[in-house]
Amino acid sequence: MEPLSSPTAAWKRQKKFAPTRSAVLASPTAMKTRSRRTCQALLFSPEPEPPTKKAKLEESPMTEAEDNAPEHDEDADDGKLGGFTSSSKIEDVGLFNCDRDVEFSGGLYGEGTDGKVSACSINGQKVALKRAKPHDGFSKEQAKHKTAVELHYLRRVRHKPGFIQCLGMCDGIEHTCIALEVMDCKLSDYQRKRMGHKKPFPAAVAHRLLKQIAQAMMILHEEVDAAHGDLACRNILVRMPPKGFEDKFDPEIKLSDFGRIRTKDEEPPILKSNFSFFKNADIGSFGRDVLYRLLVGDVLPAQSLESRSLHRLLQDSVVKSLPDGAAAALGAYEPLFHKCTAWGVRPSFRMIYDHLESLDFFETFENGLFPLKPNMLQTPNSTGSSNAPASSLVSPNVDGIKRNLQFGLSSQSKSVSKKPEPYQSPPAKTVKEPVPAAQEKVNWLRPRSVGPTPATATTKPTGGASRRSLKILSEISKQRYLSNKQP
Repeated sequence: MEPLSSPTAAWKRQKKFAPTRSAVLASPTAMKTRSRRTCQALLFSPEPEPPTKKAKLEESPMTEAEDNAPEHDEDADDGKLGGFTSSSKIEDVGLFNCDRDVEFSGGLYGEGTDGKVSACSINGQKVALKRAKPHDGFSKEQAKHKTAVELHYLRRVRHKPGFIQCLGMCDGIEHTCIALEVMDCKLSDYQRKRMGHKKPFPAAVAHRLLKQIAQAMMILHEEVDAAHGDLACRNILVRMPPKGFEDKFDPEIKLSDFGRIRTKDEEPPILKSNFSFFKNADIGSFGRDVLYRLLVGDVLPAQSLESRSLHRLLQDSVVKSLPDGAAAALGAYEPLFHKCTAWGVRPSFRMIYDHLESLDFFETFENGLFPLKPNMLQTPNSTGSSNAPASSLVSPNVDGIKRNLQFGLSSQSKSVSKKPEPYQSPPAKTVKEPVPAAQEKVNWLRPRSVGPTPATATTKPTGGASRRSLKILSEISKQRYLSNKQP
């Protein structure tokens, strides 16, 4: 009679880890080691099992009328519009075994040099299985390390808006697989299917999509404190609205592919601590690969790009020229595009998101906000004559304030000569009207300083200040005079 073998001995003969099918809901079995139980507890915290009907009856006895009432059907709400998720429920699959628990359907979501994403199902749950693929110059150890880094950051952005969700993992001896939630398509494919080949989105639709992407990147840069490293339309996934609601709702945008993520420790020590080159490069990718493609419909040609280096250590691309017709297609977003793709310190994603958010309060996009050019009206000159020159244009605001919402900075007031001293005849000088800030030609592609700009000294308001500021100063001086005059 053959002696009974212990579970540990059986597991050693198999040389494979085979967890139970209900790895998330059920408690860890005795066959799992302590390290695997700890890993599973860190990755996916199991939810408490719902109490049975018998336990509910013991806790709160129901009356006869409540007992005869029809029970609530949990599947009755599946048909309601409660978010842009698929009809099947998205649940965690926990730790699984690729050889036993995975059923491959033969589909392939994508394949690259370092790995591929396959369509499969685990315990009845449809997932996208991502597996690193070693090759020449990319060993198995490097593939496992890259997958572990990506899994770490997928855990940090778990349940945050705008990021792909990790549902489980398989930690094998030779490979490591990640189970991701299934999305409908890539952003580039969605644009081609909805608008056509090389056709841009409408300005309003592109504006809402850009806000979703900027919000997700703002979370990644500020809360996670890491740079994506490969921001492009191919790494932005889309979940489309239900059929029949495509024109009423926008698709759900989620970032994916954290294999090339960069942290603060990888920054060159020669740079200052308050500047991140990799985050700055993400903003450039946002302008070149995302904003340009959504509004123009095509990718930037190689002739329009120029490669530059920082201290001969880091490479980045800048836009030196725009193709014919691209400036008209960008419209009000052209200044934002130049700021994101210029060489030097670029605006952060929080500044970009605030700028896109402020566009929602304006009915027209023709002028934009970089800078916002007010509606100009002709007014009579200071002498009171009706023949005013065409260059004397002011804003229709009563107080005469010209605002420039370029990243929240107010425009500089006009500089005129100071008022002469009393009892002195001022020299006859003609004051030249400066060009308004909205009409000045700004070279966004000029080299800029990488470090922070020195703080400029604040000057006292002079005779060229706005009428509102002078009015406020006069009111303050009047109140001080009255307070000092009282006994």
